[in-house]
Amino acid sequence: MINLSDGYEDFPIIFKTILDKGYQIWIDELGGFWAEKDGWDFVSDNPAGLLGLIAIYEAKKPEKFKERWWE
Repeated sequence: MINLSDGYEDFPIIFKTILDKGYQIWIDELGGFWAEKDGWDFVSDNPAGLLGLIAIYEAKKPEKFKERWWE
């Protein structure tokens, strides 16, 4: 059985999923993985974590930024 993981071999499908959702992605000079869409920025130390943050944002659907909007 083939498993999906957060290992580097699955980065392509993670990046494709983020891009298909309409986010811009980039890696900063310190190796942080970033995504941005509609003025909302997300950063993680790995692509799977970045996708997880996006999933939280999409589940909560905040209308505007406020401190700790995810709670």
